Amino acid sequence: MAYISEKNLAVPSSPQVRVDEDLAQALFKKNAAPDTIDRPKLWELVLDKMIKWYQLARDGLMQCRKGAIPTVTAETKQRQGNKVVTLVHGLEWFGVFPEDVAQAAQSHFAASTSVVTEEGKPQRKTVLVQGNVTGTLVAWLHTQYAIPPKYVQVTGGCQEEEGGWEEIGPPSPLLIFPTVSGRGEKDRGGAVTCAQILAT
Repeated sequence: MAYISEKNLAVPSSPQVRVDEDLAQALFKKNAAPDTIDRPKLWELVLDKMIKWYQLARDGLMQCRKGAIPTVTAETKQRQGNKVVTLVHGLEWFGVFPEDVAQAAQSHFAASTSVVTEEGKPQRKTVLVQGNVTGTLVAWLHTQYAIPPKYVQVTGGCQEEEGGWEEIGPPSPLLIFPTVSGRGEKDRGGAVTCAQILAT
């Protein structure tokens, strides 16, 4: 970090860094700061003091949201008799309209689809697909909407089809940037903030 060099905090011939007053105030409880600290531990403490954010870019538009990167959930449920449906939640987090997904899924999976509102959450919508399509759904969402497979969680009692998780084509453009920011605390006496430490 440039802050360490600027403040001349590096201990010669050592991975240790001297903890100055600003670092002590930003990272430690009162009177609990050590005289020196390892660089990896210092970096860990700085990141721990930050709030998680992420940026999502699609079609030239970028959104910045607070929190960890969310997931899309594909859930299989058994309804009347042996009929199984696949419910897909959380598409909006990735800048995808559920109505568009339902229309495309109807053609791709040759299945009846609909969009329903989540109970108690009128602004959240779920895509319902007749049948268990979880075996190829993850790869399809990646190909069609660039939603990375690691952000799609499959739940329910029905097993996915063997080999259905492979990428089946180049994804459309979607960029996800995990990032962090300061906790928004007011400066006290001009003390350095975690955001300033990280930025430098």
